Amino acid sequence: MISEIRSLLIISKYTFFEVLKSKILINVFFLGIGLLFFSYAATEFSYGAAKKIAMDFGLGALSFSSIGIAIFIGVNIVNKEIESRTIYLALSQPITRSSFLIGRLLGMSLLLLLNILILALMTLFTYFILGGQLNPLVLWCVVFAFLEAVVVLNIVVLFSLITNITMSVVYTILLYMIGQSITDVIALTDVPNRKGLHILTKAIATFIPDFSKLNIKQFVLYQQNLETTYLLNALFYSIMVIVILIFFSSLIFHKKELD
Repeated sequence: MISEIRSLLIISKYTFFEVLKSKILINVFFLGIGLLFFSYAATEFSYGAAKKIAMDFGLGALSFSSIGIAIFIGVNIVNKEIESRTIYLALSQPITRSSFLIGRLLGMSLLLLLNILILALMTLFTYFILGGQLNPLVLWCVVFAFLEAVVVLNIVVLFSLITNITMSVVYTILLYMIGQSITDVIALTDVPNRKGLHILTKAIATFIPDFSKLNIKQFVLYQQNLETTYLLNALFYSIMVIVILIFFSSLIFHKKELD
């Protein structure tokens, strides 16, 4: 058991530095420069709303970049190892397929965390420079952005074990878009009045991750308050979704032919 955990951590470390060497975090530099430039422009034209615009842009940038990294790097997290045949060397060690997969996911998640932390610090720095005050809800927003990216990462990995790379990306983006809007669709006036449509949308909402639960940016920008119960429920929900996705990915990977 100890050797299994040690191997898992080695794989996660290898994955983290492997992706780091791909210079994917260069996007942080350009996004940071863009954030500073955009915030400066906002001070000239927004008439007092510069700090709010800076926060809006910063939170959107860290969420968008992390989801992009999760999709376009995560889709190769296992397939690259299979194509290069290095997976056979890894699995020849005392480690199970599930531990190998979880190690890869953990390493990738650490990179996502690093990306989000850097952009979050730059966002908060700009926000404070413009006269903003820290709201604990901002920290929750950063945590949810990370969890959202991890959920997307696990979705694209699950699809990559079932279909090809292109369709994995397409399915993941489609699922993310549906997950962001399904709650609003259910709330539409006509949906509850149409029994068949209401049942269909409810069924879809049951099996598709509800990303809208993690999108609290509007509360940060305008209401600046949200019930702790909601935050904890959203936290538990996202962790549960991640665990379920890892379970199914591990199950599929365990039975997948590697030849």
